Amino acid sequence: MHDRFALLKRPDGLNAHDQLVLDHWLTYPLMKLAYDLKEGFYDLFDSSFGRQEAEHEYDNWLKRIALEVKPYFEPLTRAVDNWHEEIFSYFDFLPNPITNAYTESLNGLIKLANKNRQGL
Repeated sequence: MHDRFALLKRPDGLNAHDQLVLDHWLTYPLMKLAYDLKEGFYDLFDSSFGRQEAEHEYDNWLKRIALEVKPYFEPLTRAVDNWHEEIFSYFDFLPNPITNAYTESLNGLIKLANKNRQGL
């Protein structure tokens, strides 16, 4: 039941138990493919690529998605397609990338405050 947490963690965040769990799940070829694709996507954003190189690497990553796991990556690939300009503008600001994480965090706090106020 809790094995999924080991699959969600990045390799450098695994403890010994998580590594054992992950090693077990990665013996299944489709699970290994999906995990490698997940890590490949994260690696793209951990890189120091410029925008054009990042877009090229993303296209290469898309080509590695096998038909068997494609439905599981559909929400991600659709989101990247829909927000392509905004997502890849991240690479325009390297080595100091800018995201809208602070704005999204504040929006979440505002929604929470409004929700709590309505309960009064």
